[in-house]
Amino acid sequence: MEKLTKRRLEIILSKMSLPKNLKREWEQYPTPGPLAARILWIAHATYNDIYDKYVLDLGTGSGVFAIGAAILGAKCALGIDIDFSILTFAKKYAEEFSLSNLDFHCVDVKYLNLRQRMDTVIQNPPFGVHRPGSDVLFL
Repeated sequence: MEKLTKRRLEIILSKMSLPKNLKREWEQYPTPGPLAARILWIAHATYNDIYDKYVLDLGTGSGVFAIGAAILGAKCALGIDIDFSILTFAKKYAEEFSLSNLDFHCVDVKYLNLRQRMDTVIQNPPFGVHRPGSDVLFL
Protein backbone atom coordinates (compact mmCIF):
# COMPACT_ATOMS: atom_id res chain seq x y z
CA MET A 1 0.00 0.00 0.00
CA GLU A 2 1.22 3.50 -0.80
CA LYS A 3 2.34 5.78 2.01
CA LEU A 4 -0.76 7.36 3.45
CA THR A 5 -0.80 11.13 3.61
CA LYS A 6 -3.34 13.39 5.27
CA ARG A 7 -4.58 14.42 1.83
CA ARG A 8 -5.03 10.79 0.75
CA LEU A 9 -6.98 10.06 3.95
CA GLU A 10 -9.20 13.08 3.23
CA ILE A 11 -9.89 11.75 -0.26
CA ILE A 12 -10.72 8.27 1.01
CA LEU A 13 -13.06 9.50 3.75
CA SER A 14 -14.66 12.12 1.48
CA LYS A 15 -15.79 9.35 -0.86
CA MET A 16 -18.08 8.03 1.85
CA SER A 17 -21.59 8.99 0.96
CA LEU A 18 -23.42 10.41 3.93
CA PRO A 19 -26.30 8.29 5.20
CA LYS A 20 -29.81 9.40 4.34
CA ASN A 21 -32.71 9.58 6.78
CA LEU A 22 -30.67 10.49 9.84
CA LYS A 23 -32.74 10.09 12.99
CA ARG A 24 -33.46 13.26 14.87
CA GLU A 25 -34.31 11.34 18.04
CA TRP A 26 -30.75 9.94 18.11
CA GLU A 27 -29.29 13.36 17.23
CA GLN A 28 -27.39 11.94 14.29
CA TYR A 29 -25.05 14.46 12.69
CA PRO A 30 -22.66 13.27 9.99
CA THR A 31 -18.99 14.18 10.25
CA PRO A 32 -17.70 15.24 6.81
CA GLY A 33 -14.72 13.26 5.51
CA PRO A 34 -12.25 16.17 5.46
CA LEU A 35 -13.06 17.09 9.07
CA ALA A 36 -12.77 13.47 10.22
CA ALA A 37 -9.46 13.13 8.36
CA ARG A 38 -8.10 16.26 10.03
CA ILE A 39 -9.08 15.11 13.52
CA LEU A 40 -7.70 11.63 12.93
CA TRP A 41 -4.49 12.97 11.40
CA ILE A 42 -3.84 15.18 14.43
CA ALA A 43 -4.42 12.24 16.77
CA HIS A 44 -2.20 10.05 14.58
CA ALA A 45 0.68 12.31 13.52
CA THR A 46 0.85 14.74 16.45
CA TYR A 47 -0.05 12.56 19.44
CA ASN A 48 0.64 9.01 18.20
CA ASP A 49 -2.83 7.98 19.40
CA ILE A 50 -3.96 5.86 16.43
CA TYR A 51 -1.29 3.57 14.99
CA ASP A 52 -1.08 0.25 16.87
CA LYS A 53 -3.65 1.50 19.42
CA TYR A 54 -7.09 0.32 20.47
CA VAL A 55 -9.41 3.07 19.19
CA LEU A 56 -13.04 3.48 20.23
CA ASP A 57 -15.52 5.53 18.18
CA LEU A 58 -18.59 6.19 20.34
CA GLY A 59 -21.73 7.11 18.41
CA THR A 60 -19.94 5.98 15.26
CA GLY A 61 -22.83 6.67 12.88
CA SER A 62 -21.43 6.25 9.36
CA GLY A 63 -18.23 4.86 10.86
CA VAL A 64 -15.99 7.58 9.45
CA PHE A 65 -13.74 7.80 12.55
CA ALA A 66 -13.52 4.04 13.08
CA ILE A 67 -12.82 3.38 9.39
CA GLY A 68 -10.24 6.16 9.26
CA ALA A 69 -8.51 4.87 12.40
CA ALA A 70 -8.36 1.36 10.96
CA ILE A 71 -6.89 2.70 7.71
CA LEU A 72 -4.27 4.57 9.76
CA GLY A 73 -3.19 1.30 11.35
CA ALA A 74 -5.06 1.07 14.63
CA LYS A 75 -4.52 -2.30 16.31
CA CYS A 76 -8.30 -2.39 16.61
CA ALA A 77 -10.89 0.25 15.73
CA LEU A 78 -14.29 -0.31 17.30
CA GLY A 79 -17.38 1.68 16.29
CA ILE A 80 -20.32 1.73 18.71
CA ASP A 81 -23.79 3.03 17.89
CA ILE A 82 -27.32 2.52 19.18
CA ASP A 83 -28.81 2.56 15.66
CA PHE A 84 -28.58 -0.77 13.85
CA SER A 85 -29.57 0.71 10.48
CA ILE A 86 -26.75 3.24 10.45
CA LEU A 87 -24.28 0.52 11.47
CA THR A 88 -25.42 -1.44 8.41
CA PHE A 89 -24.44 1.60 6.35
CA ALA A 90 -21.03 1.83 8.08
CA LYS A 91 -20.32 -1.89 7.63
CA LYS A 92 -21.20 -1.73 3.95
CA TYR A 93 -18.72 1.07 3.32
CA ALA A 94 -16.05 -0.58 5.48
CA GLU A 95 -16.26 -3.78 3.41
CA GLU A 96 -14.61 -1.92 0.52
CA PHE A 97 -11.36 -1.86 2.51
CA SER A 98 -11.27 -5.45 3.85
CA LEU A 99 -9.99 -4.19 7.20
CA SER A 100 -9.40 -6.98 9.70
CA ASN A 101 -8.74 -4.44 12.48
CA LEU A 102 -12.24 -2.92 12.37
CA ASP A 103 -15.47 -3.93 14.08
CA PHE A 104 -18.86 -2.39 14.78
CA HIS A 105 -21.31 -3.16 17.59
CA CYS A 106 -24.88 -2.03 18.16
CA VAL A 107 -25.19 -1.04 21.82
CA ASP A 108 -26.44 1.87 23.90
CA VAL A 109 -23.44 3.65 25.49
CA LYS A 110 -25.30 3.46 28.84
CA TYR A 111 -24.76 -0.29 28.78
CA LEU A 112 -21.34 -0.42 27.15
CA ASN A 113 -19.05 -2.87 28.92
CA LEU A 114 -15.71 -3.26 27.18
CA ARG A 115 -13.46 -6.23 27.88
CA GLN A 116 -10.51 -4.53 26.22
CA ARG A 117 -9.00 -1.32 27.55
CA MET A 118 -9.10 1.32 24.83
CA ASP A 119 -6.20 3.70 24.26
CA THR A 120 -8.03 6.40 22.31
CA VAL A 121 -11.65 7.55 22.13
CA ILE A 122 -12.80 9.65 19.18
CA GLN A 123 -16.40 10.75 18.86
CA ASN A 124 -18.91 13.18 17.44
CA PRO A 125 -21.49 12.81 20.22
CA PRO A 126 -25.08 14.03 20.20
CA PHE A 127 -25.30 17.69 21.14
CA GLY A 128 -28.30 17.31 23.45
CA VAL A 129 -30.44 19.70 21.39
CA HIS A 130 -33.42 17.40 20.76
CA ARG A 131 -32.81 15.07 23.71
CA PRO A 132 -31.42 17.13 26.58
CA GLY A 133 -28.76 15.23 28.49
CA SER A 134 -28.04 12.75 25.71
CA ASP A 135 -24.59 14.28 25.30
CA VAL A 136 -23.70 13.64 28.96
CA LEU A 137 -23.70 9.87 28.42
CA PHE A 138 -20.72 10.26 26.11
CA LEU A 139 -18.53 12.07 28.63
